[in-house]
Amino acid sequence: MTCKHEVKECKCSNIPLERKGKGPVDIFFITEFPGKNEMKEKKFLSGAHSKFFREILRVLVEKTGFTYAISSVTRCLSKPGTLIHYSPAVRACLPNLEAEIAKCEPKMLVFMGDLPYSVFSKNNKLPKHGPRVEDGRLQSMMVFGKKYPVMYCQHTTWYQHNESCAVGFLYENIRKAIDFVKHGINPNIPNKFNSVTLHSVKEVRK
Repeated sequence: MTCKHEVKECKCSNIPLERKGKGPVDIFFITEFPGKNEMKEKKFLSGAHSKFFREILRVLVEKTGFTYAISSVTRCLSKPGTLIHYSPAVRACLPNLEAEIAKCEPKMLVFMGDLPYSVFSKNNKLPKHGPRVEDGRLQSMMVFGKKYPVMYCQHTTWYQHNESCAVGFLYENIRKAIDFVKHGINPNIPNKFNSVTLHSVKEVRK
């Protein structure tokens, strides 16, 4: 689909929806916006920062047979800082995403980064406890008028720029998402404990 808008800060990439499998997809990945390599390859989450993500998908498809689709909040390459939840480029591109989600009928959405989360979250806010705490947590959210199970993940660049073990977090997140849509296994751990904050070694010793 092509973005039908004129936003001078943006350049539309016209990257097509990527879909693996027939019928309703198990997981629909929504990333933020295309980078230069993605625009060149006409493929979301491609290039050096997403090689490990592609390998994770390959391995898990072989192991579980899950189906997926990948798209983006916006297809526009924008100037740094111009893409926020109410920016013209985001609002103009959302109808494309809405049509793609309706076409794929996903069982679950996975937000790859802050932008898709802030676009669809209540009051357009970022994860309540911060991205690192919310990473991999299952929740429900209204997206284009329909309630979906949603999982927040960091963008692939975050995993790439941190220690090598961080890549394993993304693998586990996607694996847990697959377990949820295929077997109904909820990865959330109920919080039945009273928490306190310790401020000194003396308090810890108590």
